[in-house]
Formats: sequence, C-alpha cells, structure tokens
Amino acid sequence: MITHAYVRYEDDRRCAVVEIGDVRGFKADDDFKATFYSVKWTEKDGETQFYRARILLVGESEDDLAKKMMKGRFRVPKLPGGSDSEENDQSVQTPKKKEKETGRAQQCVAGPTGIEKKQLKQKDQRNSQLSAAEEQVARLTSTIKEQEVELKELRALNRQLQQKLLDALDCRQATSQAPAPQSSASKASAAAQTPPRVTLPPPEQSTQEPDLLDTADIGSGLQISTSAWRRIQSHPKDSMFVKDLLTAVWSPAALLGRSLQGKHCPRFPDRPRKAPLSPWKVSVIRECYKERLEKKGLVAELMPGALKQMNRFIVENLSDIERMSKRAVKELP
Repeated sequence: MITHAYVRYEDDRRCAVVEIGDVRGFKADDDFKATFYSVKWTEKDGETQFYRARILLVGESEDDLAKKMMKGRFRVPKLPGGSDSEENDQSVQTPKKKEKETGRAQQCVAGPTGIEKKQLKQKDQRNSQLSAAEEQVARLTSTIKEQEVELKELRALNRQLQQKLLDALDCRQATSQAPAPQSSASKASAAAQTPPRVTLPPPEQSTQEPDLLDTADIGSGLQISTSAWRRIQSHPKDSMFVKDLLTAVWSPAALLGRSLQGKHCPRFPDRPRKAPLSPWKVSVIRECYKERLEKKGLVAELMPGALKQMNRFIVENLSDIERMSKRAVKELP
C-alpha cells in the first residue's frame, strides 16, 4: 500500500517527501509520472497551501521511499504536452509565486532587520566616539602648544627680571662704596675744627660684632651664617638645598627627637608625640625654597606640587639624624 511520495514542486523546483494524503486526486493505479498534482506545502509558521507538483517516486513507507532514493539517480521523464498542462494548472501555481514575490516586496519595504539596525547603531556610536576622541586630542594638542609658548615667554621674562635685579644691586653697591669727594675748603674747615687728639684706652671689643657681620637674613629676620647660606644656594639638588638649610636653621642636636608638625605616628601608637618644629621657621624655609624654584623657571601651576616635596625632604632629614644618633649610641663602648 502506497503511503508516501517524493514530489518536486514546479514553481521553485524544490523536492520533498509527503504523505500520500497530502496529494489531491491521487490514485494508486494512476500513471503518476505523466501528470501534475496539487500537493500540500506547510510553511514555517504552520500555514498550509497546495501547489503544483510532480510525483517522482512512491513508496509503501517513508523508509521504503528512502531506500529507492538511495539506489541512485533517477530520470524525470518529460510530460507530453507539458505546456498545455502548465497552462491548465496555472491557478494552482500562481499563489505560491505571488506569495514569494509579496514576501520579498514586504521585506524590501520593511527595511533593515533588527540585527542590521543594531549593527548600524553600533557603527554610528563608534564613529561618534572616534570623532569626539579626535576632537579632544586636537584640543589638548593645541592647549599644550599654547602652554609651551607661554612657558618660553615666562622664562624669558624671568631671566630679564633677574638680570635687571642684579644690575640694580651692583649699581647700588658701587654707589655705596664710592667715597664722597671733598673740596679743599671743607678739608681746611674740618682740620680747623678737629680737636686735639687725646689718647684713650682701647675700647673693649664686642664678641658679637663678627657674628653679626657674618650672618645673612634669609627672610622675616631669620639669620644664618653667610658662608653657609652661599654654600646652600650652590647646591644643584633641591633635596640637599632643603636639608642643609634645615640644619643651618636648627643644629642637628636641636633636630633630634623633633617632628615636622608634632603629629602622632600611626605606626607606633604607644610612643609619645614628638615636639614640632617652629612653624615660623618652617615657613621661612618654604619661602626660600619657593624663591629658588621661581628662579629656576618653574611655572605657577606646578608650584604647589613642588612645595609638597619640601615636607618629604624635611622628614627624611629628621629620620636620618635619628638613625645616625642611634647608630652612634650603639657604637659607644
């Protein structure tokens, strides 16, 4: 008993295995190779429709049909008067073609699918991000160039100002050292008014005069040795400048057991707080360090960060003094 058939749809030449009940008007004793039939086609959404098709093979079961198909290629004979039969069955073939054409047209009108829309959106987003990044890079490049030009101008002005200041100091020093000329009349009157010389015992020399003459005011009345100040200013490194200036203001013995701000050490909570350094003297050291940085041409934007390093230099110096003191105590007999 024939239960399945292998058919080929005429409009799109697609082949399929269908149940014999899906073929309209089929009889077992018919010459099925000589005519067209209306065969059911099921869409993916479950909708069914009958289309014009030819029966190529029949079988008593689906397995029997598969065995016949596996034997090899089989020839599909031409239908006698096939053009007439196609014209007669045009009403069966037309709906599937129209449905396919309508589906293609609807897809074209509908535009891109959801995946394509997502890809287009991602592409537009990447392009916008790229353009924004390019604009930001161009803006930053322009800002850097402007800052470089401004920095060069500031350095040139700083050098000019320093040169003018040095020239003014040299001029003032030369004027103060030059003796005032005296006329002959003033010399004669001075000689006439000069009282007779009386021999007096030599005055007691003050032990403070040499110290006062050999000190330099580094700011706000804070004085250190002139030779030490010159040596400190000649240091090429900022760290050595701060550390030597600290030991010139305080002696190493005075710095022993001191801290910068007198804060409690979080590493050793049981230890008592150390005495802080004088804020006034620390501020004078900070002003000296700031003046040094300005002379080196440091811009104002970088000044706060550079001044923060001064605290680190001071803490390092205090730690070094304490370390050397402990080492000296250990070396004692």
